[in-house]
Amino acid sequence: MVDVDPWGVIFNKAMPLEAAHMVVAAYLVGGFLISSVYAAGMLRGRTDRYHRLGFVIPFTVAAIATPLQMGVGDTLARWVYDEQPVKFAAIELVPHTGSHVPETLLGHLNPNGTVSGGVPIAGMASWLSDPSTGTSTVVQGLDSVPAGTRPSVAETNLVHLGWDVMVGLGTLLFLLSAWYAAGWLFRRRMPDGRWFLRAASCAGVLAVVTMEAGWVVTEVGRQPWIVYDLMKVEDAATANAGVWVTFVAVVLLYVALGVTTIMVLRSMSRRFRRGGGFVDHDVPYGPAGTDPPETVEPVP
Repeated sequence: MVDVDPWGVIFNKAMPLEAAHMVVAAYLVGGFLISSVYAAGMLRGRTDRYHRLGFVIPFTVAAIATPLQMGVGDTLARWVYDEQPVKFAAIELVPHTGSHVPETLLGHLNPNGTVSGGVPIAGMASWLSDPSTGTSTVVQGLDSVPAGTRPSVAETNLVHLGWDVMVGLGTLLFLLSAWYAAGWLFRRRMPDGRWFLRAASCAGVLAVVTMEAGWVVTEVGRQPWIVYDLMKVEDAATANAGVWVTFVAVVLLYVALGVTTIMVLRSMSRRFRRGGGFVDHDVPYGPAGTDPPETVEPVP
């Protein structure tokens, strides 16, 4: 190896936006995932202060992160258009270079270079790529480079589907965040209807799916490159025949950690219920106006 520059590798041109995109995603996914547990509890009638705080704090973090993520993602998509045009062509399902390129929702690329299915929005992909030139913006197509330096048809379809899933679910999470914000803005409290709680209880899983779809776009979209336009995957793949041993070991380790975590959480839940749960002094214990028993204290 010659002319090694590890700092140049780490702090490459994509790093600032990619890092920001992932850091915001961590707060978004973590917030929705944690709050979804408490939303499910509230659907079962657990409306004490513990569950309300357990929901409001992480959901508020996620609700703030969602529009920020959409802004960062939009900026990153334009960066990909400028710096990695072939990857952008796979994202937008653009087989041939041209202007007035439609934004195709769903759909798939055929081996002969045509696009089938989906819902095309005329000129939208060109306009989103560069609003200053609008629908006349030229988008580079997949056929602008040799077949060996662009994603295959199957990879292109996977990238486009991942993009649609990421943007679609991200939009739903944004609408859920807007619903939550409207409740605080107009009613000075969080929405408490069962439909909102149902949606919030699903938001955790949807946020994880959204994040994973984004990683599919990132990793599959640059194929066949492992370092974009510098090194292909086939040149970087290890020739070590024993690599499967460490792979299996890591999988078993995380399976064990996952099973242990679930067992511990279930055990904590059983002890919590046997101990009477969390006592909320803000909620009457008997008929309206009666005081709670003086001997009752919150369970640690």
